Amino acid sequence: MLFRIDARKAIVFGLLAAHTLWIGNHLRLVYHDRINPWRLGGYGMYTRPNRAVVLQVYDIRFADAPMLIPNTEISLVKFDRAIRLTNSRRAFRCAHPTSTQLGAFFGENKHLIGRKLAFIYNEAHFLHKAPWLERQQQGEVIIDWEDDRNLTYTSTFCGDEAKGTASLP
Repeated sequence: MLFRIDARKAIVFGLLAAHTLWIGNHLRLVYHDRINPWRLGGYGMYTRPNRAVVLQVYDIRFADAPMLIPNTEISLVKFDRAIRLTNSRRAFRCAHPTSTQLGAFFGENKHLIGRKLAFIYNEAHFLHKAPWLERQQQGEVIIDWEDDRNLTYTSTFCGDEAKGTASLP
């Protein structure tokens, strides 16, 4: 009877310990600028304002004059659904998009197939000297097409570059 352990107490203690470890890990990831402080529990949210990442798509066929494609011409429903369980609202700041996510984007934006595109991710940064928020580029993805079904992409986030290929169905 001396060493009898109540299972409910052990589960509560285990959950409390895991939660405490996550708080420390979340604050560490926020400090090293690897995740958005307002996501995944938000324990670091009071250290910085919400960054609110915005995706802009540019047509870069003519390198000297990139053309912003208006949001009214782009649908992001399937793209958002593809990233919902992996990187919702860019919680992991330095994560590169996958070929599945790009395939979902072009699956619903067929009019953009074949065009050389740049996906630019901008986020708000807090400036201390004169307090205001300013948008700065977080990362970019450059899309090149091999043919009308296969694409190659180069993504750059947090100084890390990744290359990949994707095939559309």
